[in-house]
Amino acid sequence: MAKYSLVKGTLWGAGLAGGLALVVGLVLTAAIEGPLRNQLGLALFMAFLAATVGGLVGPMFAGRKEGRDRG
Repeated sequence: MAKYSLVKGTLWGAGLAGGLALVVGLVLTAAIEGPLRNQLGLALFMAFLAATVGGLVGPMFAGRKEGRDRG
């Protein structure tokens, strides 16, 4: 059970990091002008997307593995 809690905590951390990346990305893209603005916004959006997908898909695999270990 402790192992699952560690995985769950890690995934929550990834989700929070993704949300923080989105907020920082919005602030920076609003402050920066020129061609760098689009590249920075895209990179931070991809980081947010990766953390969100990891936060949604990860617990499914963690729960499934935990169930197999018990059975």
